[in-house]
Amino acid sequence: MSHRIVMAILSLCLSTFLATSDPKLASASTKGGCHAREISRTLHELEKSAPSGVRGEKAGDLAVHLLRTGNACVTAGDIKSLIRLLNDQDDAMRYWSAVMLGNIGPRARSAIPVLKADLAERPCEGLGINSAQAVRYALRQFGEHPLEATC
Repeated sequence: MSHRIVMAILSLCLSTFLATSDPKLASASTKGGCHAREISRTLHELEKSAPSGVRGEKAGDLAVHLLRTGNACVTAGDIKSLIRLLNDQDDAMRYWSAVMLGNIGPRARSAIPVLKADLAERPCEGLGINSAQAVRYALRQFGEHPLEATC
């Protein structure tokens, strides 16, 4: 799949989550400013909770929150949490974690080895939108040139 198509899909996915369902993140988004505690709290909840559709939705909400407010509030601990979530059994968690890491940019370059390992392990994770596409997006954000899948 071409880079432009992936970018269009990612943009479309993010736009579907613009109505943030997590009240604390929605409040933080509308108030502006830095809400590092809410970001860290949400990531901690995501790491500790069992796989579910609500969990994937909460990760999408956080991705939109960070897109709206910028990533200045993201701590080194938050980046480590996102890197750990790349190993989650839930593809939605891996997808949103990769998107957030890519959007954080250079401060999250420590994720590159895990992103590359994830892509090597799952180059074609199912059909449609999947974590492999988000991992390629994140690697491109870091200036890497991941191979396109031939699935």
